[in-house]
Amino acid sequence: DFMGSIPQTTPSQPDNQNNQQTAPEVTPLTAYRIQKYQELFAGGRYLMVITMIDSQGNAESPATMAVKNGNFYVSTESDGMTAQMIYLASNDTAYMLIDFMKKYCEVPEDMMEGLEFSTMMDKFQISDIGTITVSEADLNGKKLICESYVSSSGDTFNYYFDESDMLVRRDIISPAGKTETTLWSQITTEVDDSYFEIPKGYSYLNISWLLQMAGE
Repeated sequence: DFMGSIPQTTPSQPDNQNNQQTAPEVTPLTAYRIQKYQELFAGGRYLMVITMIDSQGNAESPATMAVKNGNFYVSTESDGMTAQMIYLASNDTAYMLIDFMKKYCEVPEDMMEGLEFSTMMDKFQISDIGTITVSEADLNGKKLICESYVSSSGDTFNYYFDESDMLVRRDIISPAGKTETTLWSQITTEVDDSYFEIPKGYSYLNISWLLQMAGE
């Protein structure tokens, strides 16, 4: 359970009537949600399903991403075809799964440089946090809590949370007014090891000869 994996802040009760000190009450408009997710992403163990929307309003296909022990998994779907990739930190190697053939192949080193898995994960790290303001928001008829801050570069970060404090949306608004949006439909710290394993029944496909032909 994701929320169970992150400590919740609750008011403490006085031990007796003589003890007048109590913890401040946590209300919906108290800022504490961004810090939870800052710790989650920094911890390097999470599974999430996201949809990214660029500044022109173009939405990418939903992607499933999993990170654990330095390993990385990503799956996207386009035109009815699923593309899956696994990166294993133990041998610094990435594998592409070819589902319709039940094959897998190694991703060549020159392609690895362009993938930059660490850069993909860094997109979700939360840093350079300015003063956080909290407000209630209504997006598409759904009431959310928005925690917002401005970074030192002038970008405005709006993080939206549902009633269970789950992160559901992030808007990054540039000083020029361009907005990039990420939507979360799932996020959890429970990550099964099977995400980083070649599925049973998949056989190895050597594509080095094909790449050599393509390069000639």
